Amino acid sequence: MLTALKNKAKAMHLKPKVSTGDMRNFKLGEKFTLIIVPFRSFLYNLTTDDQLRTLKNLKRYLAPKGRLILNFFYPDIERMMSYGKESEELIVTDKGDFGLREKSYFVDEVNQIIETAAIVYKGGEVYWRGNYRFALIYKREFEVLLRLAGFRKWSMYGGFDYRPLTSYKQEMVWVIENP
Repeated sequence: MLTALKNKAKAMHLKPKVSTGDMRNFKLGEKFTLIIVPFRSFLYNLTTDDQLRTLKNLKRYLAPKGRLILNFFYPDIERMMSYGKESEELIVTDKGDFGLREKSYFVDEVNQIIETAAIVYKGGEVYWRGNYRFALIYKREFEVLLRLAGFRKWSMYGGFDYRPLTSYKQEMVWVIENP
């Protein structure tokens, strides 16, 4: 993704600052007015300790009146009940030539960790294949994590278009403000 960013920026004659690091403990010499944790990547923090460490670290680099924006799905109880069945697959395609096939199952039900095997197709051929583990986090759990990390003000939406959250089938989009 960083290579794609650099290539796209170069084509647009831009020079972004790009660095890699562990979201739990990265160290930078500046603060930011906007931090975005995209594409559900916060869920790669599998333990409560890691989730809290990440939020505290992000807060450390958030400028006064800055915003932290992140998103993740609301755990779908109906779908989770079917995990482990051989037939459980989700197939998503776009209008172009990319497609996605996923199969998820619990690795650790008690600690709310699932693993997903994914295959991305481009033009009918396998483009990327991988397995990843992520945590399931409910709305109220995340609110407690935000409070423990020192945040006091946030808004949560049921999508990127600022709709209210009314169903577990929506994406949770969090906009967290630093005082």
